Order: sequence, then structure tokens, then C-alpha cells
Amino acid sequence: MRMKIIFGFVILGLIQPAAIALASDEVINVHYHDRPPYAVSTPSGMVSGLTASPVVKAFSQAGIQVAWIQTPSNRQLRLVQGNSANDCVLGWFKNAEREQFARFSQPIYRDKPQRVIALESNRRVTKGTSLSALLRDQSLKLLVKSGYSYGPVVDQLLVKLKPQTTVVTGDNLSMLRMLNAGRVDYFFAAVEEIDYLIGINDFARADYQFLPFVELAQATNRHLMCSRRVSDALLDRFNAHLPQY
Repeated sequence: MRMKIIFGFVILGLIQPAAIALASDEVINVHYHDRPPYAVSTPSGMVSGLTASPVVKAFSQAGIQVAWIQTPSNRQLRLVQGNSANDCVLGWFKNAEREQFARFSQPIYRDKPQRVIALESNRRVTKGTSLSALLRDQSLKLLVKSGYSYGPVVDQLLVKLKPQTTVVTGDNLSMLRMLNAGRVDYFFAAVEEIDYLIGINDFARADYQFLPFVELAQATNRHLMCSRRVSDALLDRFNAHLPQY
């Protein structure tokens, strides 16, 4: 697998992962994947977006050298768990399980409250039920992404209620297409991401339900999640230049 490495704002080109070397203990490898509107890489080598832009700015202001590395999301988690280098991953939620092996920055972005996304034509998924009742309904199929957290409240409900679930490794556009094809009934997502995906594809927003629930009312913070090789001192320097949520 080939990865695009960007030190600061300069593209060094495509190299094999084995060739990635830290110039000093203060270089941070930030692993990301293109996920608009959160993170988007451009032909000029910049990375920008709702989560990427505050991180680029904070590292620059803190004077910390960064290698931006395009890495699939399932590998990102393994890198942080492996604790073998100064690896961080962009825009992950904090939960108790991850805090056992990772360090977290202060929030880099606060999502709008999540919604349950379903087809408007699917009347079995309605506003008149609670989230717990929805998850208990074994006639409905929930779509989740492998290795993802949906925030502590939803994560706990999924463990407790064990809904009928389809697990995938694809991105949210793939998940939206599975919903359109009737292969699943609903999934959890941030409104800003689904609105973006609908807007750039040949989809109509009126075809979807965006269902709010009390359990989803609290906005969820996204963080830079780092291996424990990343020192507290470096994270403190980075945190000092982040917006305050």
C-alpha cells in the first residue's frame, strides 16, 4: 500500500510505509483518510476540512513538525494500539476503551448532534419511538462501521440491546448507497457529513429521514487520538493553539 506523506505543507511524494522515518522525537505522524467535509487532501498537498484545518493551524502555531499520511481507518486504530511511533489519528471520538491505550488531545471539532438516517419511505423507522425501542426491534437492520465509536451513549446501547447489525468497512457514501438499495434500514451519522454527501451526489434530501432522539441530543467532540509514544508535553503545546469548545 502506498501512502502520500506531507511534512508540514510540502509533499515528499509516495513512499512505502517501511520507509517512513521520524526525523526527531518531535515529528508527529498524523494518519487520516479523505472524508469530506472533515478532511480533504488537495493536489497542492494541503489537507483541510472541519477536523483537519484546526489541526494544521494548531501544529503550525505550536512549531511542531507533522507528517500527514493517508491511511485506511482500520489500520489507523492498529497503529495507535501498536504504540511503536509518534502516531496520531484525526477526528476520533474518545471512549473508555480507547483511553486504555491512547492519549487524546483537547477537542478539535464538535459535531452537531447525530441523527438516525433512514429512507423516508421506510415507515417502520419512525419518529414516534425511542432510540432504545428502535434498537430492540430485530426486524430492522442497523448499519455500523467496523471499529467506529458513535459516542459513549450509543456505544453502550449497542452493547446492551444487541440490535440486528450489518458491519462494514466502507465509507459513509458506501453506507448511504446500501441504505438506498434497501440492504439496511438505518445508521447513525453526523448531519453535516450526510448533507455534504447528498449534495455532491445525485441524491434528494427529501428521500431521507433525519431522526433526532434524546440520547443523541448532546453534540460529540472529535479529537486527535495518539499513541502513548506521543508525549504529554507535545500534546500540551498542540492543545494550547486549539479553539476552545
